[in-house]
Amino acid sequence: MIEQNNSESISFKEILKFFKRNFIIIGIISILGGIIGAIFSGPSFITPLYKSNVVLYATQVNSISKPLMSTNPSEKQDVLAWGEEEDAERLLQVLQSDYVFDRLGKKFNLLEHYEIDPSKPFSSTLLSKKMRSRITFRRTQLLSVEISVLDKDPKLASEMANEIIALADTFKNNIQKERALEALKIVENEYISRDKFISSLTDSLSKLGNLGIYDYEQQSAALTEAYSYAVSRNDQRMLSEVNRMQGLLGKYGPVQKSLIDKLQNASEMQIKLKEKLDLIKTDAENTLPASFVINRAYPAEKKSYPVRSLIVLISALIGFGVSTVGLAIVESFKK
Repeated sequence: MIEQNNSESISFKEILKFFKRNFIIIGIISILGGIIGAIFSGPSFITPLYKSNVVLYATQVNSISKPLMSTNPSEKQDVLAWGEEEDAERLLQVLQSDYVFDRLGKKFNLLEHYEIDPSKPFSSTLLSKKMRSRITFRRTQLLSVEISVLDKDPKLASEMANEIIALADTFKNNIQKERALEALKIVENEYISRDKFISSLTDSLSKLGNLGIYDYEQQSAALTEAYSYAVSRNDQRMLSEVNRMQGLLGKYGPVQKSLIDKLQNASEMQIKLKEKLDLIKTDAENTLPASFVINRAYPAEKKSYPVRSLIVLISALIGFGVSTVGLAIVESFKK
């Protein structure tokens, strides 16, 4: 039984004999497969695409005022610090936003460039799919972000890759500026309201001053001395004036002291509000780039797609495999 299995199995020598008998046919078919692969991978059948890359790092700092102007040590940040993993992920979300792709498509008229008829239904969807298949983003192991753009025009590919950086900065800064402006309105309203409150306190103190109430504690001590002096001199006129002033001081003195305390607290709060207002104004009126650009894109000198050598190799291997299997089947039927 073992001898029968051995006789039915194909030995290594038989395989060599098979390839010797069919060497020319297998070789010709393999070469033809490679030639066909070379022909159909040419520019007449497959449009060559050129790749341009941009490498950048996200920034840690989003606010300009905190690292540059804030006096609070806890808010101090290094404006030159490189972003970490979370910053890179946030940058990727910004880069992949609809805002970036929409503006990019309009600026470079990609509907026409990709030969998409704008009058056809779902033309915007087709454009978006085409762009997202040609434009890719990835985070590297070193926490940088790489932007890759494929296009048949190497110059256009590099221009689009560099433009994506500018669009991402614009989008991020627009979002932050919008929030900063909202915060600015809130703080401005609070500042104006507290300024009116301070003015009302000042007016009230001014009216008390017209009545002769300036400083409750000092005037109270002075009137006590004046009263003792008037009694010792039996100066009725002076006593009458002192009693009148003591009556006014007793009636309005506590009010004046309360107004002074409120004015002091309100003024301190106003100083803090003014500092915060200046910080928010800085954020609302100025911007910082969203990234540190390491490598900008340049027009590629060699195409990246298709890889003709790989296609030719695969086509030749397919020819080799098909011819080998076909010839083996034919010989088995003959036997």
